[in-house]
Amino acid sequence: MDEGIENDLEDLADEQQTIREKRIAQLRPYQYKKGQSGNSLGRYLGGVSGKERMKRKIAGMTDEEFEDYLEGMNKIDTWKMAEGNPETKTDITSKGEQIGVIDPKLVALSKKYEDEIKNAL
Repeated sequence: MDEGIENDLEDLADEQQTIREKRIAQLRPYQYKKGQSGNSLGRYLGGVSGKERMKRKIAGMTDEEFEDYLEGMNKIDTWKMAEGNPETKTDITSKGEQIGVIDPKLVALSKKYEDEIKNAL
């Protein structure tokens, strides 16, 4: 392979590594510390979740009130409320493989050296 291509690819790899190292260094102060809770105060003991509040509200409704409540809801939401969310395991994009991200600089390099690459193959 041409030395120019090799040098450009090495420069790109070095640049990507430098960017990665900077990102890691920026995030390090915000990582969880071993043995330390993410919420040091914990959940308010007297607190009730929104889900629990909604369950209580619905449980306290008469049949007529519940029908009125459902009337204003989207049919899909009503179905999910009764049956739960449908299971979605369909992968139509990558057959379970990780989708890689292509650096635009690598694309630019491949265009720059397109003819040389074709001739080398």
